[in-house]
Order: sequence, then C-alpha cells, then structure tokens
Amino acid sequence: MLILFFIVITVFLLFDVQRYRNICSPVVVFCCLWAVIVALASLGLFEFSGYSDNALCSVALGVVGFGLGSLITTRVLDGRVTAERGGVVGVGLEKSNSEHSSRIGERLIYGVLALVFVGEVLSLANTVMALIGGASYVQIRGALLGYSDGQTIETNRLLLAYLTYFCGPALTALVPVAVTSLFERKRQVFCVGVLACLAMSIAASGGRITIIYIVGQLVVAYTFYRDQLTRRTKYVLLVIAGLAILGVAALTLLRSASSLGFSAYAYLSIPMGLLSHFIEVVDGAGFRSFGASFLYPLFYLLNAAMKAIGAGSEFLGDLVYYVGLPQEEWVAGLFPNRVYNAFATMFYYLYLDFGIVGIPVLSGLFGAFVTFVYRKAFLGREKLAFMWYLLLFQTLLGSFMIWQPGGTKYFLSMFIFAVLTVSFRRGSAQKGMSPYKSARGASPAHTKGIDGKR
Repeated sequence: MLILFFIVITVFLLFDVQRYRNICSPVVVFCCLWAVIVALASLGLFEFSGYSDNALCSVALGVVGFGLGSLITTRVLDGRVTAERGGVVGVGLEKSNSEHSSRIGERLIYGVLALVFVGEVLSLANTVMALIGGASYVQIRGALLGYSDGQTIETNRLLLAYLTYFCGPALTALVPVAVTSLFERKRQVFCVGVLACLAMSIAASGGRITIIYIVGQLVVAYTFYRDQLTRRTKYVLLVIAGLAILGVAALTLLRSASSLGFSAYAYLSIPMGLLSHFIEVVDGAGFRSFGASFLYPLFYLLNAAMKAIGAGSEFLGDLVYYVGLPQEEWVAGLFPNRVYNAFATMFYYLYLDFGIVGIPVLSGLFGAFVTFVYRKAFLGREKLAFMWYLLLFQTLLGSFMIWQPGGTKYFLSMFIFAVLTVSFRRGSAQKGMSPYKSARGASPAHTKGIDGKR
C-alpha cells in the first residue's frame, strides 16, 4: 500500500504541475506535505512505534479524495472557460485587475488591530512575569493551553477568553491583509503593528506553528507578486525566511530538551501514530457524527445554547467529547518515555463523521473548494480571492494537526476576515468584474499558462 500511495501522489502532482506550474497550488502543497509525513513515519527512526494500516488507508483515501476534488474542479472550470472563449484553451491572466473602488475600511482594520495589540501586550506581560518567577516556556505553554492547574501563570479567565476567542482569531484574519499590503507597499504602519502583535503572541506562548504559517503565506505572496518584485525585495524576503527558520529552531530548543533532529522528526511522525490511536478509540466506541465534525463550530454553538436552557443532547455531548479528545488525551508509546496529544490530523475528524467512507468524500469537497479559490486568485487575479487563499493556506499546512475549518478559533478567524473584507466583495460586484477575461480581450501571453510564458 505504501508504494501505491506514493504512485498516486506522483500522478496527481504530474497533472497539477502540468496545468498550474505553481509550487503553492493546493495539490502540490497537500500532496507533498503528506508524502513527507508518511515517508518519515515509515522510517521508524528514534524507536518510533509506527502506525496502523487503517491510518495509512485513511491518509491515502484522504489524499486521493483531495486530489480528485481538485482535478474535477480544474477540468470543469477549464471546460467552462473554453466554452466561453469559443474554443481557446487556457485561463486569461491580468497582471492585476485594477484597484477596487471600495477598499477595506481603514478604520475597521486599525480598530481591530488596536484591540488585538492591547490583548497581546497583556499576554506578553503575563508571560514575562511568569518567566521572572522561574517558570519555563513548557510550563507556560501548558498553562495557556489548559494542561496545568493554572499555578504556573496567573491568567484572568476573562483575559484568557479575550485572547483565545478574539485576539488569536482576529490576528489570524489580519495577517492576509498585512501580507498583501506589504507586497503592495501599502499601510506600512498597519503592517508594523501586525508584525508587533505576531512577535508578542509568539513570545508570550512559545508557539512555533504561527511562524510556519507566516512563512507559508509569504511564499504564496511571493509567487503571486514575483513579477512585480525588485531584487532587493526578494533578498529581504529571503532574510525574513531565514530569520523565521532560526526562530522556529530557537523556540524548539526552549520548549524541549531534545535535539532539533528528533523534535522535527517527532513533529512530522506523531500524526500517523496519533491517528492510528484515535481511530481505534472511535471504532471501539462506535461513535459517528454524520457531518457534525466537519461543521463542528455550528454544532458547538448549538450544544452551548441547549445546555444554557437546560436541554442537553447526548449526541452533542458525545460530539464535543470526541472532537476534543485528541487535545485532552495524552498518548504514550509512540516514542520511549514520551507522551503526545493533539496532532490527530484532519482525517480523524472526517473519520468521525462517516468512518473510512467519509474521508475521501469530505476531503474531495475540501480540495474542490480550495482549488476554486486558488484559481480565482492566481488565474483570475482577484485580490479578495488571493487574500482568502492566504487564509485557507493555513488549512493545508495545518492538515497534519487538526481539521482547521472545524476549529472554533479558525471559524472565528474566517468570520472576522469576512467582515473585514466585505467592502472588497461589494466593490467587485459594483464593477461587474469577472475572474476570467474573454479571448478577444486577452493578449497572446494570457493563454500560455500561469506565468504568461511557456
């Protein structure tokens, strides 16, 4: 099965590269990430206990579903564009559809940024006081995530809720706006403010994944704007990427006594082991959520509302339990004398819904949607779609941890981002802009591929 898995990934990559020729396309990112994870986990280094056949089958079906969803979307939309153009194959490119008449409300984004800044300052102050008191980053992070009894760091519950359910999601929503502004050399004060908030957030929590997300979004933006970038700008971006890698390494050393090699290997291998474990747990309990895990934030709110009026539901209670189980249960035996949690992969949550059958179906829907947004961004050159793709790019990178759209915080990020960018949508509608240009209006270079050249 392992050989077949890599053959399938290779086939999808060949089709995708032939069509898009972009390292940041959904299929390239998703398939390469899972190829690396499965390959590393299969090596069994550092006495890794391995994974079950069910876990490998789940990942393989998920990748197949995602790839097929993306491929079908590509074929359907290519066919539609070909029909609209009277037989001319290809999707027209515009170097940049002109500025929208209605931009993001400046006061709104600066207002949200100010609220986030206040929260991050308070959070960083809390962490600094804990460090002065002798706490380690491991203890602080555990307290912030609820893994300790709260004695390590004194955090007001109201402040913690504010940080968790507003500051974190809002900052995630502001990043695509900041990245776009950075590459277009706009809103310099806003960009500096977002960078400051990110730095404080990372310093306060010791979180590494945020750095990875930011670097990923910068790479995506580089591929989108690369024809407009100067050599100096490209050099600066390279320096930023290098500093980010050093930051991840430094945080890894602060949070763990293990070597960088082991930490990196464990980070990318335990998802297979944890997926194996939690699939067995769910199968043993016989629980299925029938789509509620895929749309978990909505059902989480429904459960909270029903509990508030004293009308609890056994199904909703079980749903909350099993969705939160990977975060709450620590699993031993994956590596000697170590325990791990959380990284159950997106496929665990899809497995909760309809078992092994649900994984390729729901992964296919996910692949189709992300590819649709990607095409509007990179082929249609739509600014709003590009910012949405930056936000969705996090779901691709984070697929080895959880099903991100099913997380309450990411759901809130999408909601806040939608509010921030509603003026973009309105402006686009007013101008009657289409992501595709007619064949008559396109120059010959516009039919030659994503870079406008063969």
